[in-house]
Amino acid sequence: LLWSMSRVELTSAALLRRTLGCVCLLRGLAAGVLWALPLVTYAAVRYADALQNEDAQLREYLPTAIAVHYTVSIIGFVSLLVFPVRHLDRLWPTTPVPVRLRVVRYFFWFVIFALKYMLGLIVVQAVHRATTKLDLVAVDREGWKEVTTAWTAGSWASGVIQSALLWISTFFLFLADTQMWFVVACTYLGVMTVFAQRGCEVIRFASEDAIAMIPQRFVDKVLGGKASAFPAIWDKIVEHMHYEDKCHSISKGNMAFSGRPHKPKLFKRSKCGERWAKTYCCLPSPTWPENSDVQWRLLALSRGLGLPIPKPFVAPYFPGLTVLIPHYSESIFLLKDRDLLFGQDQTVPLIDWLTTLYKDEFQLFINRMQRGDRADKTVRVPATLWNDNGTQWELYKEEEWESICEWATMRMQTLYRTVAGMCLYHPALQAHYNANRHEHSALAGEVWDVSDCFTCLVSMQRYKAFRPIELEHCNRMFKKLASVGKSLKVAYIDNTRQVGLASERPADDSPDRPPTLHRDQSRRYFSCLIDGLCETDEQGWRKPIFRVELPGYPILGDGKGDNQNHAII
Repeated sequence: LLWSMSRVELTSAALLRRTLGCVCLLRGLAAGVLWALPLVTYAAVRYADALQNEDAQLREYLPTAIAVHYTVSIIGFVSLLVFPVRHLDRLWPTTPVPVRLRVVRYFFWFVIFALKYMLGLIVVQAVHRATTKLDLVAVDREGWKEVTTAWTAGSWASGVIQSALLWISTFFLFLADTQMWFVVACTYLGVMTVFAQRGCEVIRFASEDAIAMIPQRFVDKVLGGKASAFPAIWDKIVEHMHYEDKCHSISKGNMAFSGRPHKPKLFKRSKCGERWAKTYCCLPSPTWPENSDVQWRLLALSRGLGLPIPKPFVAPYFPGLTVLIPHYSESIFLLKDRDLLFGQDQTVPLIDWLTTLYKDEFQLFINRMQRGDRADKTVRVPATLWNDNGTQWELYKEEEWESICEWATMRMQTLYRTVAGMCLYHPALQAHYNANRHEHSALAGEVWDVSDCFTCLVSMQRYKAFRPIELEHCNRMFKKLASVGKSLKVAYIDNTRQVGLASERPADDSPDRPPTLHRDQSRRYFSCLIDGLCETDEQGWRKPIFRVELPGYPILGDGKGDNQNHAII
């Protein structure tokens, strides 16, 4: 019903004429009768059960009524599971699925509903016993004469209300626990899938030293056997984690090659007992990084390399990759007064929460700033410009707050953090090209450009309506990510000035009327594209590379994802 109402709201009379035809009305009436049959059969069962002591014939019909009720309910359940939508609501044909996968899906849902039914049966029996012990009124088991006689009594009415609340709560829990059983079943299915992908080698999965096997597996599965290229790539990975304040210098030295011919201590093989003690008993290890995020990255990489992965493309024969990031009004960078110190007189400010949650990383950030390393790694500031003020935020200077805001931005849900993470594809593809390129290709050498195969496209719906601080942050994002060049682009919607009221607009055949403008349209809309290399005016706005006119008003829905389709141009 809600789906049909939403479609009528969007398509207006076009769908309304289709849904209100005689055939559709007859189908809807037949469907309503079909879905009402379980209620009718249930009422018949309750009626025969209540009067079976008074009428012997009803006692004989009770098993038949129960069988009919279960049959109708099972038919309705199967029809909902197999035919979930009407033909009118099916916007596109279903995706072809192999028979084996279809059987697995139906078995999965059969297990979920079987568990739900068994638990529901236990709960209903328990509630029924509770109502019997509490001596509550069971309206469904009382005759009409008893109800018409006792309904005016206050004690009987209170008992009915208590019984109704108890059964309504039970029915609500019965409906709501489907999500719980779905999550539990997905958890078990995910574990079984992991073991199936690894050939059910549970012992090897639990006992192998996956960290020590990272170099060999990376060389075999990613670099095509070129072992000489792995140290340089791995050192770049470790350097980036050190730059993110995820590990200190000692941990960096244990993980990086740093020009040494032998493997780092991180890749030193250890015995099974040592690994189990480190993983499950939380015993410290001098070669294992302390930061939980670094640990997760290493474990995810080691386990991923243990799975069968497709053979990588040989550079420069890469397929095109475009990452589309929708943006409406989310923060690009965090601000000192608006975000980090907001409400510090009444509540704990956000910066205190971040420094408590990322205590070790903030200490590494302070150490890096005191060494004079700024976030962009291109400008070194003397250590005398950075004061050691701890968490006394009022003592920090404005230039110091700029670095603190950027550090906090990379640990919150901001646009810059998302874009910076996606733009890591750029140096990764360049490193893969340097290590595994086709030497005799005409596309190699000076012709190669990562921007030709990778694009990070941010669809900013409100770019032309940005406030000065938002425009400044957008330009700052382009500046911070200038190393990716043309790979970072922004698409936005622009419009011309309003033509005027309908009575003041030129006629359709008037030469003064702008071309391609409908008589009921007051603005012209364009899809524009900019990047970090575009020219900027005095106010900071960038001149678009492309400006494509759209056929009309581009905002089609309420969701952010529905309004970014213009960026695909």
